Amino acid sequence: MEYEEIKAINTQARIILLNSPRKENIHNGAYPVNDLTDLIDCSAKDIAFDNNFSGYGDYCGLKDALPTKGGSNGTGSAIALFYDYANNKFHSYVHLDTLEGLGGYRYLIPIILSESAALDPDGDCPAINRIKGMSSSGNWSTWHKLNATRYIYQVYKNIR
Repeated sequence: MEYEEIKAINTQARIILLNSPRKENIHNGAYPVNDLTDLIDCSAKDIAFDNNFSGYGDYCGLKDALPTKGGSNGTGSAIALFYDYANNKFHSYVHLDTLEGLGGYRYLIPIILSESAALDPDGDCPAINRIKGMSSSGNWSTWHKLNATRYIYQVYKNIR
């Protein structure tokens, strides 16, 4: 009903559907270790195009939640969520050992790079290229930026 009301608005503005598809209560360790995930609702793409909106977007695989007091103290499952426009899903890469925390990314990097031909067949994904040039496994912020960069680039590359 809301989509019909939005379409009925007489405006020259571009209409872009924004969405929060990753549930806050699903912890990193619940995501598939190395597979596409259905735990993130990517229906905004189809809804936007079915309603002739100009585009869509969301939190790029990040949760709609600010960090809590105390944070993770460096523990938790390392996770990389890389959006795939063609499948309209996120590739989920998770290291389940929560005691490793940030250190878990050192295990994810070689897995992601071993799949770079499939993830980045044109060799132009800025997130994959950044990972190739990393001298360390980074921190939580590094991976939030990589997830967001990948998402934005996939949308940009495919709907421009």
